[in-house]
Amino acid sequence: MKTWTYGINTHYKQGTLYLTTMPLWLYLVGDVLIESVISRVCCLFHWMKLPNIKYKTIQEGTDTYTYTWSEYYGDVGEIFRLLVFFPLSMWYWRHPKRKETPIELGYDKVKELFYTDNPKFFDDEEAIVIEEN
Repeated sequence: MKTWTYGINTHYKQGTLYLTTMPLWLYLVGDVLIESVISRVCCLFHWMKLPNIKYKTIQEGTDTYTYTWSEYYGDVGEIFRLLVFFPLSMWYWRHPKRKETPIELGYDKVKELFYTDNPKFFDDEEAIVIEEN
């Protein structure tokens, strides 16, 4: 399976096309299952808070800080993201059968090719650069 995406940097006026090739099974497992379904499961677990049990004491110089489970880890959704979603996501993005080829085109050429598909994206990015200056 082959997909094309693009990335721009309006500050430095750079534009790149990316050709991603991978087997169909890897796309289904990675983009559909991991990035869509499992990432949504993290959101379901955020309502489950951890108890306020004293957990971690950290010594920094002369100061001592004691954290509870909820202060240190957040909630069950964050633990799920750390222990389940991130390892699966890294497996997908680093899989040897997933190959990504960047093609440098320049900002003006990428904008010329893709502006009609998504003008709001390009206009918003240029507005951010104008605000920074």
